[in-house]
Amino acid sequence: MPDSLKILIVDDIDLMRQEFISICREYVPDARIDEANNVVRAMEMLIKESPPYDAIFTDVNMPAVSGLKLISLVRNLIHYKDVPVIVMSTVTGRSDIARALQIGANAYLTRPMQREYFEIIYLSYLDPVIKKRR
Repeated sequence: MPDSLKILIVDDIDLMRQEFISICREYVPDARIDEANNVVRAMEMLIKESPPYDAIFTDVNMPAVSGLKLISLVRNLIHYKDVPVIVMSTVTGRSDIARALQIGANAYLTRPMQREYFEIIYLSYLDPVIKKRR
């Protein structure tokens, strides 16, 4: 479907990506969901994707390059300046959350993820894109 959402999930742990994909599928069953297990692969995918992804979900703690670095890199790509970037992490400190938001994350979901919080993200960031395309 050309009008379906395109979502990129970045997390080094396969089980976490799969869990999040299943939550996404409940809300956006026809979305195209791509996965990257590290920041380098995510950047390759982001640069090649045309038109750009509609939303990016990333973990913070990943080997080699963190999700925080990904956020700052994404915000320097012209096609992704306004694309929602949502952090999903077990890191729950206020300073960590504030740092992610300061460098460009739109929202921060803590793990274990509660569906009610994802629903807020869906209504705030994904549903408006779907409605705009109708």
